[in-house]
Amino acid sequence: KYIYITHGHSDHIALLDLLYKKNPNIVILIHEQDKKYVEHSNEYFQMLFNIPLMEKETKFKDFIDAINYYTTPNSNQVIKNSFKLIFDVWNVKNRKVNDTFKDGDVLSGDLKVIHAPGHTPGMCMLFRERDNILFSSDIHLSKIEAYISGNAGNIYQFKESINAVITMVEEGIVKMILSGHGKNPITTDLKRRLLTFLETLTYKENQLIEILQAHGSMNLKDITKETFKLYLERFKKYLTNPDFMETIVIAEASEMMTNLNSLKELERLKKVKQISINNHNSWIRT
Repeated sequence: KYIYITHGHSDHIALLDLLYKKNPNIVILIHEQDKKYVEHSNEYFQMLFNIPLMEKETKFKDFIDAINYYTTPNSNQVIKNSFKLIFDVWNVKNRKVNDTFKDGDVLSGDLKVIHAPGHTPGMCMLFRERDNILFSSDIHLSKIEAYISGNAGNIYQFKESINAVITMVEEGIVKMILSGHGKNPITTDLKRRLLTFLETLTYKENQLIEILQAHGSMNLKDITKETFKLYLERFKKYLTNPDFMETIVIAEASEMMTNLNSLKELERLKKVKQISINNHNSWIRT
């Protein structure tokens, strides 16, 4: 009867249409801060990407055209087939949400809502006290690194959310984790795996510190150019595919947002500072 959406990313909501078709009476709930990302596709892409920032670089034009096509009703925008393939997989569209929940609510099934922002503003975990089970959403403990939701993500908040789970494990409150990715259930080495997941956030921060140490002041474009070289190493075997090469800018736009979020966190930690050079923002080590 109920579907509880832990957050508004497409990989967690793409099958809602199928579930509605199977049972039109289902009631879909999500945290109030992520509701708009499910109901409005334009809000979804603004959550992930800083589109005004992307518009300053011609390399992102095809990607922006695709975003406009999929978020504008009756759009006559022409888009490249390679981008259509990607967007069809994402399956982002306006979807109905029946209601919202908030931190501390107890939902049907004895599931207590724990607001865990950072990955998205409204990400939540669900905790069932009677058997110490935590549905941890995208504090996922898989082989994928921790990811911050682009334009709406917050690394400091995500660290706090992860640390809150570590505390629950240390205190014996959580004994089993069912996460949004990877193999489940997880019942062993919970603290170690959570710490490893947390370290994937600090890895990016350390990478940026090393780059700024080596190059001095750099703007976001040049920082991303440097870090994206390393990113491309993962995808060498795909680079002969022309469709992949056209859409690789999506990954680059995502990398740019990850770098920007990490720089904001490093500013908070007073490890870097932002300066203006010729009316452009740059960063240096402190």
